[in-house]
Parts: sequence; structure tokens; C-alpha cells
Amino acid sequence: MDNNTDISYSNLAATCRAFDTRGGTSPGKIQPGTTRNFSLKNAALVPGQGGDAGCVVPADATAVFINLVAVDANGFGDLRAWATDRSQPTTAAMNYFMIPGQIANVANGIVIPICVGNTVTCPTDITILAEGNAVHVIGDLQGYYHKFPKDLVKSFVVTRDGSFVFAPIGTSCGNYGAISLSVTAPVAGKVVVEATGDVRINHSNATTSEVDLFIGTSTSDCPGNYGHDSFMILASTLPSGASFFSIPVRRVASVLAGSTTTFYLNSQTFGGAGHLLAHGGIDITFTPDPNP
Repeated sequence: MDNNTDISYSNLAATCRAFDTRGGTSPGKIQPGTTRNFSLKNAALVPGQGGDAGCVVPADATAVFINLVAVDANGFGDLRAWATDRSQPTTAAMNYFMIPGQIANVANGIVIPICVGNTVTCPTDITILAEGNAVHVIGDLQGYYHKFPKDLVKSFVVTRDGSFVFAPIGTSCGNYGAISLSVTAPVAGKVVVEATGDVRINHSNATTSEVDLFIGTSTSDCPGNYGHDSFMILASTLPSGASFFSIPVRRVASVLAGSTTTFYLNSQTFGGAGHLLAHGGIDITFTPDPNP
């Protein structure tokens, strides 16, 4: 790694199975003294190696954190694991053994470098060698590492300037003003999403009028316990008529390296009728994690 790059780690959204020698198109234990290659980037190959569909890491990944499991070994042995474009290591990734009359499963979570390149230059990504006795091997992906320019590790702000929309607000959650903003995280970090909506409340003195604004991650996402604020006019507190109010909303969210997230200024009315979202805008501040 040169002085202009750094390494970032990202967890997968959920642990997934990348390979399992008990399944796939050619199931079978890895025999002693032999190797088997596995792909961690090419989604088309994963089901054939006994993995879950879509269980891959991004093309720019340079290493993975993976839980290796040795299953139903024929006896004592060890596994070696390395990137397919590198030399075999002299140390073992894990040891395994057999207990007579039982199936012994031995697991070890480790970081393994993988072949650096796309699915053409790296048709497979890691090689696993069994030494000692035949054994089934499972690989469950937890996360991955990738390189990035150091100048990307800084905070920044993206803004959608306020715009006039004069959109009627309905009684169900919706993105009535079509106001949204996206942010792409160069590394893992957090975003603070701040929005302001100017609403026209068409109040009737005999009823309670309420308009709620939300910051959602879809056009139908109106979270009640975060990214939410409202303005209410109780019955008999103000004369009937239209009044304008500004409602600020704020939401904090974690984002993964390389991910793009769109945030929506959504709204919903809970009392009265004829309310409008007149104007709205969004700011997003990204801050990288302290140790990406």
C-alpha cells in the first residue's frame, strides 16, 4: 500500500454463505494434498460452489473477513487459504480433527487476502488446501476490505436547495413534494440529514389540524421515532384560515463504504384537510468513521 491510499473495512448487510463443499454442482470433500478454488466476486459462480445466491463482495475488495468451518473431517488436518494470484502460505488458517462416532465442526474467523481484479482477471478469488485428511469446508462471509485514496476520508455536505412545490398532503405517508437527496459514502461513516418543510395548514376552528414531516429512505417511509417532527393546531385555539409554518426534521444514519442512499422529505396529515407542502429542502453531512 502506498502513502496515498488507505484501507477501509465494511460489514456485509448480513452474513451469507459463499461456498459449501457439501452442495453445489460438484459436491465433495477436499482431499488431502489437493486444492479447491472459490469465487467471492462472481455471483454467477457462487450457487455452483454451494453458496447463497448473491453472496459476493464488491469488485474492488482486496481481502475478506470470513468464517471458515471444517465439517465431518476424516481425521486430523489443517487448512491453508490464500489469494489465487499469490503463493501458498507456510502457516495454516485453521486446524481440524475427527471425534470417533461424532461429526466435529471446527470454525475459525479469519482475514484472507483475495485475488485483486475483476471477474475476468480473477475468475476465482481464494484457494483452499486440505492437509492431513479429507474434509468438507464452508465459507461464511462477514465483511470485506478495500483500498481508497486518503483524500476521500473527509467530511462533506451535499445540499438540495429549497424549492417551491405547493403539493397537497394526503392522509397516508408519501413524498408529496417529490423532494429527495442522495449521498454516496466513499468510506464507512455516518450522515446527518437535515430538512425543513414550509407547510400551509388550512385550519378549521372546529377541528384539530396536524401535519407531520419525516425523513425516510423510501417514498413510503415515515418513521415515527426518529427523523420526524410535526405541527399541530388544536381545535378552538386559532380562527379558521390558512397559516404557514416551518417544520425542521433531522435524522442520523450509518452508511457503508461505497453505498448510495437516497433520503426523502415525506409528509402526512393527521387532522384537517387541504394542507400543503409549500417549500422544502435537504442538507446531508457525511462524516467518516474514526477508523475506516
